Amino acid sequence: MNTELDTHPFNKPFPVLQELSSLHRMIEEHRTKIHGHKQRVEIIQTARQAKTLELSEKKALQKTKLQEFKHRELNLAQSEKDLDRAKAHSRDAQATRQVESLEKEIMFLSQQISQQEENALNLISESDALLLEIQEIEQYLLGSEKSLKEIALEVETLIQADQNEINNLEERFAHRLTELGSDYKNAFLHVIKKFGKGKPLAWFENQHCDSCRFFIDRQSGIELEHGIHPHFCPGCGRLLVVRT
Repeated sequence: MNTELDTHPFNKPFPVLQELSSLHRMIEEHRTKIHGHKQRVEIIQTARQAKTLELSEKKALQKTKLQEFKHRELNLAQSEKDLDRAKAHSRDAQATRQVESLEKEIMFLSQQISQQEENALNLISESDALLLEIQEIEQYLLGSEKSLKEIALEVETLIQADQNEINNLEERFAHRLTELGSDYKNAFLHVIKKFGKGKPLAWFENQHCDSCRFFIDRQSGIELEHGIHPHFCPGCGRLLVVRT
């Protein structure tokens, strides 16, 4: 056994790895905050888009209602003319059969006119209700446009502040990364890519990985404690580090 390895541990990579892990976590936190800032604007924009589409649909529906109302007005006017004509003929009719036929026509036209008037009133009521909804949406769009501009300015400031923090952290990260040998550097870049926002490192303690409790064999433990080369936990795949 190499006595020098047992008595003079080389722990230099581990403090660097721990700091790199912390820097990576902080960078991801700021990126998450930037995403949250952007979502504040996107939520309002999405709501405005939905309301704009709803406004367009309601305006089209109201236009259809008004066109239908005009059409029914014309039909009502024609029915009233037909009724006046039938009444005039009824006064001049002589034969019983002719009188009975005109009375039936008058009754039918009277019922038809009543139905047409009711339908016209319903259309007016529906059109008025749509107009109120249109006005409410227009007021919302007007108010939310102002709010959107204010929030967008605030978000822009917050994003810039977080981006500045990211730039500083990334500069520190890049500097510290150069202090690692190529084997530890590549190993660390591998685990942060693999675990993303998760925990890339695990402590080696009492011959176990503290993350998944996988047992680490004695020879690997000795190599770990002396920083000879990187070791990944066979259980969870995290890069193992030793407390210093």
